[in-house]
Amino acid sequence: MLNIGVIGALLSLLMYLIYYTLAKKFAAATGNYKAAMVIMTCSIVPMLVAAYLIKPSWISNADVFLSIIGGIFVFLGFELLYRSLHTEQLTNTVGVTEVGSAIMIIFGILVLNEKISALGLIGIVMIFVGTFFIARKKKFLFNKKLVPAILASVCFGLSWVVNATAISNSGNFIIPLLISRSIAVLITIPYLHLFKKPKENESKPQKINLLNLSLMVLLMGLTAGIFDGVGDVLFGFITLHKYLALGGAFGILQIAIIAIIGYFVYKDKLKWPELAGLVVSIVGAILLAFF
Repeated sequence: MLNIGVIGALLSLLMYLIYYTLAKKFAAATGNYKAAMVIMTCSIVPMLVAAYLIKPSWISNADVFLSIIGGIFVFLGFELLYRSLHTEQLTNTVGVTEVGSAIMIIFGILVLNEKISALGLIGIVMIFVGTFFIARKKKFLFNKKLVPAILASVCFGLSWVVNATAISNSGNFIIPLLISRSIAVLITIPYLHLFKKPKENESKPQKINLLNLSLMVLLMGLTAGIFDGVGDVLFGFITLHKYLALGGAFGILQIAIIAIIGYFVYKDKLKWPELAGLVVSIVGAILLAFF
């Protein structure tokens, strides 16, 4: 039976799917640093709206500190993710993010004492197996350009582990999210100025695209940021209700759906092992959601 955790996880999954689809185009058009900055800034808006509606109380100094640490991980995650998303296929980039999901699942089960049925555990294993085949390269060769995406996944996973601790301690999910995302933006501002990419290395086609499509590119970034922020609010909500492990598992399912989006929207190439992985991942998600 569907419960609040499954519903929240599915809704956050939908938000993240839209975010990744738009973010890929935005990152390719603007460059990784600009993309991360705009999306992080816009993602605060849904959190502010949620804070206005819920009117949460403030959290302890210890939880503020944890949220700040979470914000540092969020910044690192965005910066590293866009290094891979800027150049690599959407399917491959998102396909290696199961590392962070694994961190959240393990933390949720072992530390937060979240409960998952035996069939649910089998479903998680199936999702991991399916994801492995989705993300594999020909002859299992290792793509070094995906290393930043793997490290980004670890950072995002750790950010949720730290924020989940603050959320669990305070019984408040909005304030930790607001603090962590605000810290990430504040770090990014000086970072962009200190480590600008030299413009002379940019190709002429890229400059023309930015001039002609600047408004559309900006709208994509704004929209992607909003959906990312809504996804985080929903994920924070289910974390408060002790469904972090479940949310992490559904985060793995998004890789299967992203592969489908990548195939039809970005013309990413999928071979039969990757298609088989999609089927295994989807079956595993069904077991996790309904059993």
